[in-house]
Amino acid sequence: MTAALSLKGVSHAYREVTVLAGVTFDVSPGTIHCLVGPSGSGKSTLLKIVAGLVMPRAGKVLIHGRDATSIPPHQRDLGFVFQSTQALFPHLTVRGNVEFAFQHGCRRGSKGDWRSGVNSLMEKTGIAELASRRISELSGGQRQRVAIVRSLAYKPSVLLVDEPMSGLDNENRTSLIRLIRELRDDTGVAVLYVTHDEREVLELADVVGVLVAGTLQQSGRTREVFDAPKSEQIARILGLSTAAEVTHAENTR
Repeated sequence: MTAALSLKGVSHAYREVTVLAGVTFDVSPGTIHCLVGPSGSGKSTLLKIVAGLVMPRAGKVLIHGRDATSIPPHQRDLGFVFQSTQALFPHLTVRGNVEFAFQHGCRRGSKGDWRSGVNSLMEKTGIAELASRRISELSGGQRQRVAIVRSLAYKPSVLLVDEPMSGLDNENRTSLIRLIRELRDDTGVAVLYVTHDEREVLELADVVGVLVAGTLQQSGRTREVFDAPKSEQIARILGLSTAAEVTHAENTR
């Protein structure tokens, strides 16, 4: 099976400071692949390279086997959920934000077809009751929910997510994790999710990669990586989780 997303030897530097060094991994269709690492490890730069917002110094980005390294962002078949919700259109309602994305993701078909799709998506994701509100009238958790739904309304084959839980309380965080899992199951989208929070990895990831100082130190199925970290540094990054904690997290997914 062709990977939904492949990075091949991706490297980057800002001036003379190396931030990524030969990063290589695949994201399979329908999986949630988490990248975890401390601040400054290169996680956000890697996402920007995948999105086409930054050109790597070396290496390739492949989307469904197609070399996308030099392709403009809007032609990459990607959705992007930023840490900040400033990408939402403040002058539009919640419905307006989702309709805009859905219409552009479904360029063929009648107006009635995509309106029906918008209604279905909003009902399924629990934001229909917010439809008439402006973005400024929403809480942080509600804004992130709308941002996630809008990103998937474009119907991308790969969804990039950059630390969306930052600043949210536990209730909103749990709700968003559930939403991402459910949308992945419904749509089959591949998700590349960046975080520094090991709890999110345990609750969400099928596969985890540990990024340290721009290099991929360990990668594998989530339980395998947590059960057998390759170094004390990786164990610390993963929060020194015990096997019992991992089993509990797996059982609650």
